[in-house]
Amino acid sequence: MKTLTATEASRGFKAMLDTVAAGQTVRIVRDGQPVADVVPPQIRTGAALSQALEKFPPDQEWADITEQVRHRANAAPQADPWAEG
Repeated sequence: MKTLTATEASRGFKAMLDTVAAGQTVRIVRDGQPVADVVPPQIRTGAALSQALEKFPPDQEWADITEQVRHRANAAPQADPWAEG
């Protein structure tokens, strides 16, 4: 991990971004204390979410409620209860 002072990061912002774009994290310090880590972006995929959700059992009650809501949303429109009549 590369470390820069806040002044160095400010004066060499483009070079710092080039370093991060190359996959390296840059720690920025002020008065010797870390204040920020500039990190490369993480590409998120549905695979990571799927893997995390595998730890939890399916909730059948939630699935049933969701299906009821979908069914009602796709049903024929009903009279508007707010319409004056």
